[in-house]
Amino acid sequence: MVVATRKAAWSAAVRADGWSDDVRWYAAAMHQMKLLTPGLDAYRPLAIRLNDLVGIRPSTAALRAQIGQLLGQVAPIIEKWVDPRSLGYQAQVHATYMLDPASWPRFRERTVLWHECAHGNWFFLPWHRAYLLEFEAVARAHIEALDGPHETWALPYWNSSDYRSLPEAATLPRALQDPNLPDDLDIPGIVGGEVDRPNPLYEPSREGPQLLTGDPSFRDWPDASLALLREHYANAEDSNSVSFSGGYLEDLTFFHSAPEGGQVDFQPHGSGHVETGGFMASFFTAGLDPVFWMHHANVDRLWETYAHDLGHGYPFPDGRPSGGLAAQAFDSWSQREFRFLRANGDVKNWTAPQVLDTESLGYRYETTAAPVFNPVPPPPPGGDIDPFGFARLDFAPIAVVSDVGVSDTGSVLLKGGGDDGAGVVEPGQRWNVRFDGLRCERPAVSSYAVYIGLEDEDAPDESRLLGTLSLFGVFESSLERNGNTGSSRLFDATSVVNGIPGFNPFAARLTLIPMIDRDLAAVHLTVERISLEVG
Repeated sequence: MVVATRKAAWSAAVRADGWSDDVRWYAAAMHQMKLLTPGLDAYRPLAIRLNDLVGIRPSTAALRAQIGQLLGQVAPIIEKWVDPRSLGYQAQVHATYMLDPASWPRFRERTVLWHECAHGNWFFLPWHRAYLLEFEAVARAHIEALDGPHETWALPYWNSSDYRSLPEAATLPRALQDPNLPDDLDIPGIVGGEVDRPNPLYEPSREGPQLLTGDPSFRDWPDASLALLREHYANAEDSNSVSFSGGYLEDLTFFHSAPEGGQVDFQPHGSGHVETGGFMASFFTAGLDPVFWMHHANVDRLWETYAHDLGHGYPFPDGRPSGGLAAQAFDSWSQREFRFLRANGDVKNWTAPQVLDTESLGYRYETTAAPVFNPVPPPPPGGDIDPFGFARLDFAPIAVVSDVGVSDTGSVLLKGGGDDGAGVVEPGQRWNVRFDGLRCERPAVSSYAVYIGLEDEDAPDESRLLGTLSLFGVFESSLERNGNTGSSRLFDATSVVNGIPGFNPFAARLTLIPMIDRDLAAVHLTVERISLEVG
């Protein structure tokens, strides 16, 4: 088997304009995939408008009619994206506006397999790895049809998490920034000429991200420090502990809508979606942006970094445990199937254990070395959390604030432990800050830096920074047709609380500072409950 190498998009080895050979063939494949996606330009403004209208404000009859009209306009376009070789089909695998499978079209006598993505649980990483493999196979088939190096080509990755050593990597790969191709660049399958040639890797709905300014911090959207330094891979459900990958599932029917994501899911993954904006800001449209696949290739690379270079390994290296909660987790991990419809009409089923050895899957990364870490609060001692985190921890909320609206900088007082907010911080205690019922009416336009006990909002203090509140996916969880359940986010505050002499978390102020200047009020972000928890 040929093992192809996925290479960085930002590298000294590529042309000054960002066009490496792998990126050039990616553009060639993307051009072919877009040719099989009719109506994409007509779909774009309709989808953006839908995202502005289908949020959680009470719907009037006129608004419901307008939403229905828009859905009626996008459905005939999406129905044509039935070929798995098309970009439109591959994007619908992640999520689709056509939520009723009974209305889905058929391809080669099979109903398409759409709306399959995994978020908010420990299948986030293995499902997206399988998704990338299926997408990469489609791209290679197009490259083969163009007489290109299909056996050795691999998907380039957007190495944004390397931004400490290469600051430009925090912005879009250079080859994706311009709407037209360079005059001197030959893309197989695209006819040259004097007229401007559209760049297949360009997506006009994008809003960023912009080049970062100031000293690097773990609040920066591409930073992977908090994720890679987590000591355990996953959690038991409702275990109240921050993990690298997310909560494991006891009930596999909640595959798409589980409530406990991992640190790498939120940052840099979710923050990258939000900072890029446009199609990337919503589950329903993200896969239509060519940068989506490069972004996820980097997230996949970080999993390799975590498992190998940092020595954390993969779950269940010794097979099924003898019993208890870990044995239940093993059954969940090994039994859930990820389904994909291929261009020949066959259905491929993957499981998490099948995607753990990348070289046997036909690819490797040119490097999986850990990026330069920003100084972060060290995670608390492992204690009763095993390496894969299937123990349960007992936390109790001791300070709660409810019904919070956030439109710009938000600051709320957490008060507990008595009417005066007095309390005692005991040695060895763990501290969490939990957000429940996060809702917004449009896809998020910014992430927020979250501070506890910040004394001056104009002079953020890194010693009080809990991390980044990524809102990717909050919009989708807020839709009435998805149950309007809202989303949850958890921050480990242990090291911050214990690292500030005399700090009183029982009467601390929690401050949210937006990371980018966009129309925050239009998103109408609300939080049902913010809790300070001790365990």
